[in-house]
Amino acid sequence: MTERTISITEARRILRSLAEQSSEETFVITCNGQPLLALMPYHAHRELLANVESLQTVLEIMLSGTRAEIPHSPRPSSTALPDNKSISWEEFKEEVGWE
Repeated sequence: MTERTISITEARRILRSLAEQSSEETFVITCNGQPLLALMPYHAHRELLANVESLQTVLEIMLSGTRAEIPHSPRPSSTALPDNKSISWEEFKEEVGWE
């Protein structure tokens, strides 16, 4: 996906034609040279939302199903593994039902 920076003045002039342009292009709309908005294809927006949702799920799994803030320790004590124990990525995916 490409990105293009345009001013808010330019965006006002061309907003109607943006939808006809490349469906893979993201526009960064600026005001006084500072990024203000990102205009992206709807499918890219949906993909970002899906990625955020997936990351939230992974975080919840890592935090034992809670939506609490990330603890100071690397793992909550209830699910901590012994120092000499680790599992592979494949074992983790199987354990959480991703396979």
